[in-house]
Amino acid sequence: MRLDLFCAIALSILAGATPAAAQYVTDFEGLTASAGGTVLTGQDGYYLPAGSVDFRAFTHAGNTLGVVAHPGGGNVFVAGTGPGSPVFARAQRDLTFGPGTWRIGFDVLGLFTGTLPTAQNLGSVSLQPSATAQSFIALARWVDPVTAAAWNADYVWFDTAGTSLTESVANPGFQNLAVNHWYRWETDVDFATNRILQVRLTDLTTLLTASHNPVDRYMTGGALGAPGPTGFRMFAGGGVAGNTLAFDNVGIGAFTVPCADLAVSGSGAPSGTLTFGLTGAAANAPAMLMMSPQTGSTVRRIGVLGTLSLGLGQPIVPAMMGLTDANGDASLDIHVPPGHLPLITLYAQAMTVAVTPPSHGRPSLDFCTTDVVPFLLGQ
Repeated sequence: MRLDLFCAIALSILAGATPAAAQYVTDFEGLTASAGGTVLTGQDGYYLPAGSVDFRAFTHAGNTLGVVAHPGGGNVFVAGTGPGSPVFARAQRDLTFGPGTWRIGFDVLGLFTGTLPTAQNLGSVSLQPSATAQSFIALARWVDPVTAAAWNADYVWFDTAGTSLTESVANPGFQNLAVNHWYRWETDVDFATNRILQVRLTDLTTLLTASHNPVDRYMTGGALGAPGPTGFRMFAGGGVAGNTLAFDNVGIGAFTVPCADLAVSGSGAPSGTLTFGLTGAAANAPAMLMMSPQTGSTVRRIGVLGTLSLGLGQPIVPAMMGLTDANGDASLDIHVPPGHLPLITLYAQAMTVAVTPPSHGRPSLDFCTTDVVPFLLGQ
């Protein structure tokens, strides 16, 4: 395969072919927000389930919840505070889901704004309708409601027979999480098999990621499955007023299961060097690194040659890595210019492409993508 064909692929990515229709990516920056919170219901398709109180859109600057600034920047986040059982804060949005593998991701921050002790649960995110459709619940629970000093990123999911299980993730990186601290929480699912594929939690300050591949854990219905979901819901509240969950950078969409690995090392500070290492791809294959300020779900059709699915949102900036070696490895050094740069979080994903020459007609391209890796740039 000639490199000029691969460069044509890069140009088509930059040109921005039509993205996949069934996805939802938002940083909430387009919402009407205020320091005291502006009602989210009625904005961007969000509505209020019966018996609930509204989530609100807040400006980071001067917000009355005392939520710390997001490490990746941004001016707006949304949050809900439960007034106490039996009324809870909810925000729901309809979404058309499709077949295949999907990633449900969001930045989340938990804190308590009431009078201790509090009560379970802190809050959650779920696919809807959770009782009858393919769904799981990403469940935030206090480690100790008496102190509300730390929380766990737990799950309500199902075994093979469809029995509901409320469990902690078998990785300590999902437990004892700091309050008033931003994390990225992602869940990969396969709607064809109804399985939970992988769960991940990234500390957005240190960028350390904890991950877990659950065994025999499913969405509603277990191995038999259930009808597809029609939306998702954010939830906050418990038995006592004050349980608060804040959200930012929601990304829900189809993705390609990674077939190679990407690691980032070095320093993103001014005059530093970041090294992006790709491993486990096809040998002697053209490789490209993509970078974006946000995650998401982007599908690109490369003419008649194939379809590329990325876990990044627009804008996407590609950089050539060259050819992989005989082991399927490649690396790229990016030198950070000197001078003052604000500290921001960016996201990287690498891909390689292998060509399959046919006996006649056009060749076909097989795209191999890594998972999305966050990295820091600036100081």
